Amino acid sequence: MVLKSSWIAVFYDDDRDKGWHTYFNRKGFGHVLMLSPRLGHWIVIDITKAGIRTDLVTDKKIKILFRYLTMQKAIAVQAPEATTDYCVVGRLTCAAIASRIFGIKPVCIRPYRLFCALRKNGATPFSLKEN
Repeated sequence: MVLKSSWIAVFYDDDRDKGWHTYFNRKGFGHVLMLSPRLGHWIVIDITKAGIRTDLVTDKKIKILFRYLTMQKAIAVQAPEATTDYCVVGRLTCAAIASRIFGIKPVCIRPYRLFCALRKNGATPFSLKEN
C-alpha cells in the first residue's frame, strides 16, 4: 500500500530500553516515534521489542506525551511529504520502519542516520515546547 502523507519523527533516548544495542546509538537518538495529526486526533506509531504499536490519541493525551518527550529532551522533525511504502521487509528497528514510512531509500537502521537522511531531504527540526 502506497500513500502520501506528512509525519513528524520524534527522536529521544528511551529510558525503558537499556539493551546492548543502545551502545551503538548516538546520545539523544536512541529511539524514534512517529506522529501524524488526522481528523482531530493523532496517529502514534511506536516500534518496540514486542512489535509495532499503533494508537489513535486525542489532543489531551498527546499533550501529556509531548510533556514526557520534552522532559526526555526529544528532537522533533517535520518530515517532508513523500511517497510512503507501508510494506516493511527486512530489519525491523524503529528507524527502519520509520524510514519506510517517510519514503527514505535505502532504509536507515539507526535513528541518527534517519535524522540525517530527513535533514538531507529538507526536514526541519523543531521543539515540542512550541506546540
